[in-house]
This record gives sequence, structure tokens and C-alpha cells, in this order.
Amino acid sequence: MNILQRRFRRFFLFITLLVGGVTMAAAAEDDYQLLGPQDVRCGITNFTYDGVLDGPRLVKPMSGKVGLFLCENQKIELASPDFEDGFILTRDYGKIKVRFAMSLSGTTFTLWMTPEQRKAMLKLRQH
Repeated sequence: MNILQRRFRRFFLFITLLVGGVTMAAAAEDDYQLLGPQDVRCGITNFTYDGVLDGPRLVKPMSGKVGLFLCENQKIELASPDFEDGFILTRDYGKIKVRFAMSLSGTTFTLWMTPEQRKAMLKLRQH
């Protein structure tokens, strides 16, 4: 088994990461779109994950837990605290696709949402 096939395990305590990215682009094979910094602003805290590689330096969380999920400075209620096959399960917004990115400077994450989810989350800015 080479290094690209090994599973990654990371534990982060009380760390909030902000969504990074440059533009919105369609994800292959589904209706999810990659969010950029001009889109919905979200953060994840107190999370653990066990994942597999899902592209160049991208890790898909297969299992683990989410402590807190915030978007537009508001707590998003989780349907389950567990990652499920690369998704965060929310009570009101459905499944949010998440991938972690590894680099020499640390770890960040990217989120993908459907156009409907993005529109609903943007309404949180008005409150």
C-alpha cells in the first residue's frame, strides 16, 4: 500500500476553519457546487474524521464527528453529529458535501451545496 492509498486520521480540537476557494464550479456527476469565499461563509469546530483520498490532496471524511457547524455566524442544527460518506447531515438544509484539503501550511476544508441549499443559507445573512 503506497502513501496515496493510506487512510488519514486527524483530530482537531477547538479549531474553526473558514471556507476557502476561488470560484463556484459544478461538481462532477451531481448537483452540488463548490462554494467560494463570496458565497456562504461557514465554519466547522471540534471535529474528527477518518477519510480516504478523493482527488489531489483532497480527503473525503468517511466517518467521524462534527462538533459545531456554523454558516453566516449562525449555528446550523445537525440531524446527526456523524460524517456520512463525505457529507454533514443538517436538520433544515439536508446533506452538505465536505472535503478536507491537506497542504504544507495545514488543513482546510471545502463545501459543496446544491443551488437550493446555497440560496437558503444566504437568507441567513439577512437575520
